[in-house]
Amino acid sequence: NGIIRTFNKATGIADGILNVNTDVFFLSITTPPGAGEVTFTSDPTVIYDRLTDRWILTMVDVILDGGGNTSQPNRILIAISDGGIITGSTIWTMGSLQNGGTNFSDYPSVGIDAEAVYIGTNQFDISGGLNDVWRIILDKADLVAGSLTVNGIWSLDLGTAGVWSPRGVSNADPS
Repeated sequence: NGIIRTFNKATGIADGILNVNTDVFFLSITTPPGAGEVTFTSDPTVIYDRLTDRWILTMVDVILDGGGNTSQPNRILIAISDGGIITGSTIWTMGSLQNGGTNFSDYPSVGIDAEAVYIGTNQFDISGGLNDVWRIILDKADLVAGSLTVNGIWSLDLGTAGVWSPRGVSNADPS
């Protein structure tokens, strides 16, 4: 949480190409705070997609009131690189999924395959009670082309017992 930093693969030393606070990196797509609120980013995931030679980053934003309480639904934040080697001229395409209703998405995970990007997330109500678990499927070709197309959001229906923190699972087989 807090910094996106690149490192030299051979030496393991920070290379200075990318060294930015995640709040700054995702600023253009985070939920604008209301009066007396603050917004910050949390729960990062970074995954490399060898099939498209792209880096995919996800986080959520968190909006708190002056008392430190979650005050409004949040967004799932997504960034995708324009190539597999991050340089000073790498272009990051950003997108976000606004959580509808009164839910707060938390603990997102990401998986990929040849067709889609899969995000699993817990859904809390604003007061902090777990009320659902979602799987979100994004069209990967559209994401690579610069647009965010949601192919589906499905509830995994908690009921009284069930799934907790669903993990996106990757399959690197192109077929």
